[in-house]
Amino acid sequence: MQPLRPRRPDNLWEFIGEHPFHAGVVARLQATGFYTIFELGRMQVDWSLITAFVKRWRPETHTFHLPTGEATITLEDVQVLYGLCIDGRAVALPQYIRSMTRAQFLDMMMHFTGYRPQGDAGGSRVALSAIRDHMAFLYPDITGETEDLHIERSMCQASMGPAVDICGFLPLLQVWAWQWIMPLQPPLPTLAPGEAYPFLPLASRWILRRGNYRGTDAHHNLPLIRDVLDMLVDRQFIWTPYSDELVAQLPFYCSDNRMLWSTSIPMIFFDIVEYHATERVLRQFHRPQPIPRDPGWVAIHYQRDDRARLDDIYVGWLEQQVLIWEEHRADRILPAPTFTPEATIHMYASWYRRHTQLIIGNPIHAIGHHHLYQLG
Repeated sequence: MQPLRPRRPDNLWEFIGEHPFHAGVVARLQATGFYTIFELGRMQVDWSLITAFVKRWRPETHTFHLPTGEATITLEDVQVLYGLCIDGRAVALPQYIRSMTRAQFLDMMMHFTGYRPQGDAGGSRVALSAIRDHMAFLYPDITGETEDLHIERSMCQASMGPAVDICGFLPLLQVWAWQWIMPLQPPLPTLAPGEAYPFLPLASRWILRRGNYRGTDAHHNLPLIRDVLDMLVDRQFIWTPYSDELVAQLPFYCSDNRMLWSTSIPMIFFDIVEYHATERVLRQFHRPQPIPRDPGWVAIHYQRDDRARLDDIYVGWLEQQVLIWEEHRADRILPAPTFTPEATIHMYASWYRRHTQLIIGNPIHAIGHHHLYQLG
């Protein structure tokens, strides 16, 4: 019943707030495709909401199991909500890096970034506070005459600090939950008369603006959020929130790879692989949902333990996933449906309820909380 603890980048955001980016740094961030994250700014994360959704994630299917059906964060969500690039080459570690000692790893970090943390003891993590201090040391040296190599080295990034339980791009999960699940949506910030919500990109409408959702009942209340999800009904989940009219209002970078939105492919980050399981969440793509087949990937993808070295079997499997991503994406784009929605709704709902766990929290106190939340 305790919310997961975050890996907090507070020091980094505080530094960014006090030191606006030099134009050279902005240009480099724009080239990487990550600048929209800094444009949108820092948001307060509701760790109870994150914890409740982590509990409903199933690694076997790569989807969240909700009472209304399976759902997941799709490539469409990533691009429409945050404007991030969803196409590119797979990022996987070569074998020689995996066999490095910490001292060798830090030496390589020094070579590519110009920064080497002190000491060779410990694991592969690097404390964010040390990186912030290093950035503060380098920042005054960046001018209009600074070489690109120096700018790249002042932007070094590494894992977050010690004594933590969860990390990742958690604001995306939170904004996704607000966008799709009506009972969890906080009140949008008050706008001046005639002012429209910004669309640069869509997540900008949800980013915290000083008390945006502090009055929401579910904020930092794990039992209540679990109850809301346990008693969720179909009409409270917005299956198709991105209409063609809405997408047309967004910048081009929010939709330029839309042909990949419905493809079912492995997404790779170093040694971790997550399948974009669109065949299990077709309603999120304006399509009827039939009973899905068993997952087409082997169990090895979620049995990987980061504390152990990779064996030849896993490395061979990882190479196959890279090949699928880089050469067979077009073969995995879903075809148009050949059946009507009415013929599948009842069959899917009946099958789904037999194959999942609908209630996660304590149903005894759910009804009163849920009724109060609905009134709100």
